[in-house]
Amino acid sequence: MWIHKMYALSTEGIVSDAGKTYAFTVSRGKGSYTFHPVEINTGKEENGYVELKLIDKQSLHAQFALNGAYYILSEMKKAETGEDD
Repeated sequence: MWIHKMYALSTEGIVSDAGKTYAFTVSRGKGSYTFHPVEINTGKEENGYVELKLIDKQSLHAQFALNGAYYILSEMKKAETGEDD
């Protein structure tokens, strides 16, 4: 039996936009969190998890948001356009 190690993330931690797929890294500041989109390629999907194939290999050791990618992207887009809730 072969064991193949891979990086994976919940399907809720991944979002597609404008033909690209993203996950979000998380950094914590003084009482707040900052999210940064990281472009990824995906592989196998099973049991609600998707294999990550990172384009930026420096992100391998980053902390990723586990879910809510759609909402993070929506909030980022609102901030870019100046829209309010």
